[in-house]
Amino acid sequence: MVSPYTFWTRFDSVRRVSIREVGEKAGVRYDRLLHNRSDCRFPSLEDLVRLCEFLDVSPLYLLLDDNDEASRVSTVQDAFIKASESQKEAVEAILGLTGQGHK
Repeated sequence: MVSPYTFWTRFDSVRRVSIREVGEKAGVRYDRLLHNRSDCRFPSLEDLVRLCEFLDVSPLYLLLDDNDEASRVSTVQDAFIKASESQKEAVEAILGLTGQGHK
């Protein structure tokens, strides 16, 4: 698991609006966000879920080390789910999965 500092650095890397706006739109109190951030603490589980849903990012990305295999798998899985059908077919072809009933 990453440090709270790394968590907030990753949080900043994916947010495209102010922290105040993230809080308002995610349903997380702004003062609580600032408190957790300034004290370098993780948000509560409930706040984490809300933040990740608003930011459209996996909690694993924010919480796990870059080298963590589960994080890599989750990131690839999320991207694959969002890919177009032609992109999925291209990935399957690259991995040698074509013609094996993976549609």
